[in-house]
Amino acid sequence: MDPIPVLTAGHVNWDVTLRVDRLPEPDGEASIRSQRQSGGGSAANVAAA
Repeated sequence: MDPIPVLTAGHVNWDVTLRVDRLPEPDGEASIRSQRQSGGGSAANVAAA
């Protein structure tokens, strides 16, 4: 089957998720335990689906 052209309108984001050891107090700090990056956003998700 030939590919079907797709046009989407909306946001394309680059998400960065950080896992921390605890939630910091206001103006506090927390240690980053891991980091994950992935694409997302409404337009990117619809185009991929």
